[in-house]
Amino acid sequence: MGQDNFVVDKFKSLDPVTRWVAIGATAAALLLLPAGLHLAGTFTQPPAAKQAVKPAPKPVEATAVTSLGRLEPLGEVIKVSAPSAQMGQGIISQLLVKEGDRVSKGQVIAVLNNRQRLEAALLKAQEDVRVSQSNLDKVKAGAKQGEIGAQRAEIDRLKSQLQGYRDTYVATKARLEAQLKWEPAAQAGRIASLKAQLAGEKPTQEATLRRLRSQLRNTEVDYKRFQQLYAERAIEATRLDAKRLEVETIRQQIAEAQSKYNQTVATLNQQIIENQATQQKLTSTAQQQLAEAKANYDTSVATTNQQIAAAQATLNKIAEVRPVDVAGAQAELARAQATVRQAQAELTDAFVRSPVAGEILKVHARAGEAPGTNGIVEMGQTSQMVAVAEVYESDVRKLRVGQSATIKSESGAFTQNLKGTVKEIGLQIGKQDVLNTDPAADSDSRVVEVKIAIDPSDSTVVKGLTNSKIAVTINTK
Repeated sequence: MGQDNFVVDKFKSLDPVTRWVAIGATAAALLLLPAGLHLAGTFTQPPAAKQAVKPAPKPVEATAVTSLGRLEPLGEVIKVSAPSAQMGQGIISQLLVKEGDRVSKGQVIAVLNNRQRLEAALLKAQEDVRVSQSNLDKVKAGAKQGEIGAQRAEIDRLKSQLQGYRDTYVATKARLEAQLKWEPAAQAGRIASLKAQLAGEKPTQEATLRRLRSQLRNTEVDYKRFQQLYAERAIEATRLDAKRLEVETIRQQIAEAQSKYNQTVATLNQQIIENQATQQKLTSTAQQQLAEAKANYDTSVATTNQQIAAAQATLNKIAEVRPVDVAGAQAELARAQATVRQAQAELTDAFVRSPVAGEILKVHARAGEAPGTNGIVEMGQTSQMVAVAEVYESDVRKLRVGQSATIKSESGAFTQNLKGTVKEIGLQIGKQDVLNTDPAADSDSRVVEVKIAIDPSDSTVVKGLTNSKIAVTINTK
């Protein structure tokens, strides 16, 4: 209330002119207030056309899926190894294929060095079958003096066979030890002869070179003197030409002598190296043969002793024929037959065969080497190549079997665009193997492998490019 009185008193204190100006300004402000409010609403409120919400544009569906991938033969690359029973034991004796060879299904790729031992084991097992069958027949026939005599003869035969094994081994051992002694010595003599020949040839030919070079220096001095005389017109041009020809002839002789010297030294050095390698090989081969002969002898002796013991036991029981004896003989025959089947299976494992028809892509182990974790060879059916595309898991839903695809090389291994058709869409999501060259690309992308059969006309272009990096475009229209 006090404030209201203050305003009234203040208004009354104004002079009349000022009071009328204040009253007019206030009235004008009150009159213009509605118009101002109306205009403010007009500018702040958007027109009805602007308030309408436009519909969002429909997303454009991509008509193709792109990805990186690799090339591989139909059925993938197969690593052919030695049978599991031979891994870490067998050494390759013969490798019958090389890279680029085409092989048929079941074709022998390699032969392991235990083939001869396994063949001998099979022969022994077959012999055991024959012995067991003979024993069974004798048991069934009953005790006869003739059978007893025959059994004794069988024992004598086995003992004679055992003695034959011993005699053969002693002779083989003596021969190999003699060979191990004189063959390296003979080879050493040849090496010494070659070294002596080299030591004799070098000084002789070096002396020839020194003589020719000295002769060349003297002839060149004469030639310069002839040039001076010719310049002074003291001699004819023909004498100067003759001296120049003499210089060129000596130079040619030096070149030929130097070439002969180099060739002689290189040839003799090569022969020395080859003879040294032969000397080492002969020693190694003889030692290996000696070890194999000892192993075969030990096996033969052990087997024959077992046969003698079995034959002796049969002789002791032959007078009495009982059902249990027949059953025992039948069991022994069955065991021997099982041993034959096992020996046949083991011998089969000494021959490494191709599991499918295809082409040899890579050789990992050669003759004299033991197959490692990579096996002996890698092979594949390169007559039909396949593109393996690593498609992002978000794009897999767009793919269907039968869609067309275009394959390009990422490395320039081939220039033309290859055509193909989607034939298989993987069912498992994994980590990306083929990495993008873009440093900003995600190296931990989750992808699905999609296999694309390349058209036969294009497949021949890339049959030698297994694992080559490619870019794949799959048409999803």
